[in-house]
Amino acid sequence: MNKEEKTDWITPIPKQSVSRMVLEKIKDAMIRKELKPGDFLPSENELVTKMGVGKSSAREAIKMLEAMGVIEIIKGQGCRIKNTFDSDVLQSMIFQMILQQNTDEDLVELRLLFEISASKLAAENATEDDFQLLEKSIEKTEKDYARGIHTPDNDINFHNLIFKSTHNPYLMLIGATIMELFRGSLTVVNVTQCEAILEQHRMTLKALRDKDMKAIENAVRSTVDKWKEHSLEHH
Repeated sequence: MNKEEKTDWITPIPKQSVSRMVLEKIKDAMIRKELKPGDFLPSENELVTKMGVGKSSAREAIKMLEAMGVIEIIKGQGCRIKNTFDSDVLQSMIFQMILQQNTDEDLVELRLLFEISASKLAAENATEDDFQLLEKSIEKTEKDYARGIHTPDNDINFHNLIFKSTHNPYLMLIGATIMELFRGSLTVVNVTQCEAILEQHRMTLKALRDKDMKAIENAVRSTVDKWKEHSLEHH
């Protein structure tokens, strides 16, 4: 091997790679809490000067953070890290999970593991207000079915309210993402199995109120089994 061959790996770094390195630096600063929600990022000139990168790389990193819903541009002030999750974050996670192209069984395993654990935590952390919201969700679903409205939105909302009852923002975000991946099949199930859905929701709410961990697990497994039974046959 001659000297020239040994250096074949030394090629120009694509601008995209530099912008991602800038993004990683910002992410690391957020993990270490040197940058917190509500803080403004350094100016573009400061990023360029202190990181030794070009303006285009700094701008590209900012664009990526904005697209991911991490920062917002405040006119005349700069780029501020958001204080709350928004739909951009959720959409990004959904697309990432869709791109995995895994099987229905993989998705079912994920939902079972996640929803059983989250529901048990919800039983421990839920307030009376949380239970009231779950009650109202069931009532709305029942009224909508009676009026011929079979949207999956009510069904998804019920499960998201359970995740919200954990009072853990990470679980709320991940749970909402998982439920969106079921939206297509839930559209079918909410037409063909509306009575079964209402029964499952009532059973789940009772288990949560009773803080009965075994009943919670059974309710989640029963819900997912019913979904598998009636949705996969329509694929």
